[in-house]
Amino acid sequence: MGNFTKSLQQWIIFLFMIAIIGANITNSFNQVYTLFRVKSIVNEQRKSVDQLRLQQKELEEQVKYAESSEYIDRSWRYLMGLGSPDDYWVFLPAVHQYQTLYPQVSNTKSVTHWKEWLQLIVDHP
Repeated sequence: MGNFTKSLQQWIIFLFMIAIIGANITNSFNQVYTLFRVKSIVNEQRKSVDQLRLQQKELEEQVKYAESSEYIDRSWRYLMGLGSPDDYWVFLPAVHQYQTLYPQVSNTKSVTHWKEWLQLIVDHP
């Protein structure tokens, strides 16, 4: 029986070592998988940061333009109806004066409905 217990102890130690080696291999595979997953997440975040940097640059340009004197002058002209000393003002005559200068011409023909129906029937192949 001494031999049996010795061989049983060796088998238990051997199985315990295999379990430890298997756990280490599984842990290594999990760490490699986690590493690749983290790398893909980092790449996605880098792309996101690059896009945000481009958007920030565009917004900074818009802010720079909004603070420029050109934009302020343009908005004063548009919103307040103000002009600059270099502007020329043209005063147009009233609308009814245009109507007297150019007579109105009507291109419509007065055709009765029965003539329209007749034309549709006769002219249509």
